Amino acid sequence: MGLLLCLMSGVFTGCKDKIELPGELHGVVTDNATGEPIKTAGVELQPVGLKTVTGTDGQYGFNEIAPGKYKLYITKTGYADLLSNEIVIKSEQMARGDVQLEKLPPALRIVNDKQEDIDELDFGAGEDDVMRSFNIFNDGTETLQWQIANTVDWIVAIRRSSGTLEAGATQAVGLTIDRDKLKGGDNVTTMPITSNDGSKQLKVKAVGKNYVTIPELGLMVLKHDMPLEEYTWHDAKSACEQLTEGGYTDWRLPTELELVELCDRKSEVGGFMQDTYWSVSPREGYDDFHQLVNFESSADCYQGWSCDDHGLRVRAVRTITE
Repeated sequence: MGLLLCLMSGVFTGCKDKIELPGELHGVVTDNATGEPIKTAGVELQPVGLKTVTGTDGQYGFNEIAPGKYKLYITKTGYADLLSNEIVIKSEQMARGDVQLEKLPPALRIVNDKQEDIDELDFGAGEDDVMRSFNIFNDGTETLQWQIANTVDWIVAIRRSSGTLEAGATQAVGLTIDRDKLKGGDNVTTMPITSNDGSKQLKVKAVGKNYVTIPELGLMVLKHDMPLEEYTWHDAKSACEQLTEGGYTDWRLPTELELVELCDRKSEVGGFMQDTYWSVSPREGYDDFHQLVNFESSADCYQGWSCDDHGLRVRAVRTITE
């Protein structure tokens, strides 16, 4: 009988459950598009409700976790919330729980009056087209603080350059340009629009005139010299008469008196070199000589004449007819 009790005692002792010790869970939270670690993301271990946040390297960790099945609930402003797949924690083992978050579209949007996204505002070439508008739209769920930076002098006014927008609200923004400050041809700038939830860049374009209008003289004047540095008189006259600019084809060499006036206003017109320019006016009594005007800064726009075969600079003008 004593032997039987001893044997039965041994059997029951061998059937005791194995004791399971706690395990660990560690991982990293990254951006699914860039792979960059995401700091200060909230990490909750479900269903037990343990919480932590990721460090600057995107790492997080839970220690002393009872063996079992768990899921991670990850949150981060600007990213879609994530509930992970099931993670199994085993006794005295460390499990990995690396996850990737998907970034939400920025709350800040730039839209037209039809709520369509835009990235460009084109003023074109029309002389009277100096005002355009667009809209800032808050497409998020939180209040949006936004501001616009301007880096060019030809955008002379911004109606509403900063503001606060509630979720779902829209704010109209107006731009005014000064066409006299545009350089000839295409003028392009990128206007940064930033906020506490996303940023955008709006390309602003305008085509500048290559000429200046001077009503007192009844003239349009090119903002730049003709492309070759020097022309003989006949080549200068021909180059101006063959010019098409601003839709006009009646460009010409200026007269001597017109050149003197332009020399006095050279800072207003701009682009003149400190050099000598041809006029269309002949030198009286000489068939192959024409009048010139010197634009040197040290000279008082003095007048002279030169043989037509000499090379001088050229600035085209046209008479205002309308």
